[in-house]
Amino acid sequence: MKQWYSPRGARRGLVLAMLAAAFWGGWAVAYTQSIAAEANAHAAITFSINEVTPTPINKACCTQQLGV
Repeated sequence: MKQWYSPRGARRGLVLAMLAAAFWGGWAVAYTQSIAAEANAHAAITFSINEVTPTPINKACCTQQLGV
């Protein structure tokens, strides 16, 4: 029976596949961490905006500045 692959080529292919899987795994972990950090930052900003009490608007002052 003919040999369709060499042991050296099979080893090289396995090493390349393992490297590709390691790079992809690292990317996936970094991506999920950045998405989680962005979501937490967005939630914190939304919370702090809703937490601020609105200040009363001086209507006479605003209409003077707008020229109404």
